[in-house]
Amino acid sequence: MEVRHKSRPITGDLEPTSHSHVSDFRVILSDLIECIRYSIAAVHPRKRPLHFAAFAAFLSLLVVATILVPLDLEIDAEAYFGRADSGALGDEGFGRGLLNETQKEGKFDVESAARLWERYVGCASFRNRHRHLIDRFKSPLTWPSNPSLQDPSQPSCSRMRLRHVTVFVVPTNSSGFDAGSIEGYYFCPRCRLTCQITFSEPLASHADSTLHVAPDTPPPGRQVGDPLQVYLDMGRAAGAAGGDRAGVWDVAVWWGRQADVQLTFARFSDAMPHGRQHGIQPRKFQDTLVYWHEDDCQDPALLAPGTQVAAHIPTHSFGQCGNNFNNSNEDVFFNDTCPSTAAHAQHEQKSHCLSSNYKFELVVDDPRLMGFVSWKLLRTLEAGTVPIYYGAPDVHNFMPPGSFIDGRKLPTPAELLGALHELHLDPLKYMEFFAWRTCGVLGHYAHVDALGFRSLPCRLCEAVSSRGGRLFNRHEW
Repeated sequence: MEVRHKSRPITGDLEPTSHSHVSDFRVILSDLIECIRYSIAAVHPRKRPLHFAAFAAFLSLLVVATILVPLDLEIDAEAYFGRADSGALGDEGFGRGLLNETQKEGKFDVESAARLWERYVGCASFRNRHRHLIDRFKSPLTWPSNPSLQDPSQPSCSRMRLRHVTVFVVPTNSSGFDAGSIEGYYFCPRCRLTCQITFSEPLASHADSTLHVAPDTPPPGRQVGDPLQVYLDMGRAAGAAGGDRAGVWDVAVWWGRQADVQLTFARFSDAMPHGRQHGIQPRKFQDTLVYWHEDDCQDPALLAPGTQVAAHIPTHSFGQCGNNFNNSNEDVFFNDTCPSTAAHAQHEQKSHCLSSNYKFELVVDDPRLMGFVSWKLLRTLEAGTVPIYYGAPDVHNFMPPGSFIDGRKLPTPAELLGALHELHLDPLKYMEFFAWRTCGVLGHYAHVDALGFRSLPCRLCEAVSSRGGRLFNRHEW
């Protein structure tokens, strides 16, 4: 890597000192004054006043020029950052010299690192490198087609048959989705519908549809004039179940593009029974790089990447698989690490807060399922942690630019360890993973968020309206 001043090239590692324009100028000015002192001493005494005046004028011009045109430290961002998500981390050197400036109380200080990134790189550079994404995602009407995601502007408003839709939520024992999180009254501006989602039977006496949440399935045999049957299932097996609609339900809601209403895991923590944890920890551990939490110990496809990484890279493993904390130690560790949430935290809050204390989190989804990008990956983004991802082959269709490490492109532990070590030592390269958030360049994640839980009420009511609700004229099933 070459880091250069406009006046002279500098190569190799730089010392971990402050490289501000002011400090650079002080060094140059000090050297120049020393040179002037020796020059004046060598001049004949009668001519010294003239020489002194000339040097004073020259110094004044130099000061003015330095203020008006400060020394500018430039980084060749394309060469320096490379493609971190593909394992191509670019050049080495400059950012390592800044590592000491991010250390506080033995931990990595996120705010200090963010300031360094803004100072030496900045959003203008990041946006320029991702200009093609910014131009393509200016408006939902101009979004490029995505083979993994539905068009959020569908169904067409011309297909709406009801201006008001009522959805009755059937009580369920689901532990993964709290249907009460979407209960309420909505105005849906895209097609100017009003929408009511309720658990109250009196309010739903003439409901246009009933919503059943897995594992409770809709009963067969819907009659003409009965409410439409909606089934929501966000489990891994929903792909096969959701594709088989014959004689079971009218509207299938799940994570795949083939669903009647596709629902991504964006904002999924909003719909969990215990709510979400918003905070991001201000400092991260330096000695243990990776956080891993896995409870499905029966599926080798989910277990293998984690056990392999944990065997070669410093990892704190929670959950049921490969846990290197016993239950009592885990509780003590959590209470010390996340004191503000310890009193009321449930599983989701614990995972969020613990992840936020690490630089990296190992996230494993089923690699056999196209489009299954789970809540774990998106929750890692919310926690301010860099995901190391093994899972859906089409994950790049879901994620912000430069926001994660694709573990498949670093197939051996040695390659992954080398990449993590480089990011660990270079705060500029590490903070580049969060530039999408700082600079507002969402890329494909804008599409994912448009199909997330916050938009579910209106999109569900639009699907019911386009089918005519309980007045949908069809034969008995």
